Amino acid sequence: MTKPFQLSLLDREACPKGSLPLVWSEFVRVADEARANGVERWGARPIMEIIRYENVVKRGNRQFKVNNNEQAGLARAYMDMRNCWGFFVIRGDAVLDRAA
Repeated sequence: MTKPFQLSLLDREACPKGSLPLVWSEFVRVADEARANGVERWGARPIMEIIRYENVVKRGNRQFKVNNNEQAGLARAYMDMRNCWGFFVIRGDAVLDRAA
């Protein structure tokens, strides 16, 4: 049996305001796995769909719901926490590039 994934205290504190700790923990787990397997760029939406699938289908949690509006905040918080800006494509990149 595999050991359950647990975030460090610092990683837990990086959870964006308004996000559920469960969603944040799962988001970090999936993104960390992807990066460990050599993925250099990915989307927050596929991660959210993986989280939904695992909670509803694998764990049978039919009441699991997460708001799509959280994706951008989770992606930004993850990139800030792991210092991997550019792993997720976020809106506003072009605006920031033009301002530079």
